[in-house]
Amino acid sequence: MELLLMRDQQSGMLGGTKFQLTAKAKLTDAESSAVKKYKMGETILYEKPTDKPDPNSFMSLARHRFTVPRIQVRDLVDGKTIETKDILEILDAEEQLTDAAKAFHKMLRAASTFGGETALTFADE
Repeated sequence: MELLLMRDQQSGMLGGTKFQLTAKAKLTDAESSAVKKYKMGETILYEKPTDKPDPNSFMSLARHRFTVPRIQVRDLVDGKTIETKDILEILDAEEQLTDAAKAFHKMLRAASTFGGETALTFADE
């Protein structure tokens, strides 16, 4: 697996700059098969901790559902673009996407070992 990170920027009509970061995982055929076989697409690799929404308020629940930064396996497989006016947020997002990709890679490695056998040897010290 490879993680491709693409940075871009655009000038706004009223001045200012918008920064973009796009991340996409490049998978081998075996890794793509594992994603489908084990139905990994919806697996959450990262979710930014936030205040809990008010369960009695539809608007609070909706705002929480659509604004909480979350990275799922399908985001890396399909590609995910984050856009912000703050370059520090882009740097933070890049770090979180990299961490999510590392977790995803561990999942793929683990998936490839099922159906086999591993022997662990322990020695007295």
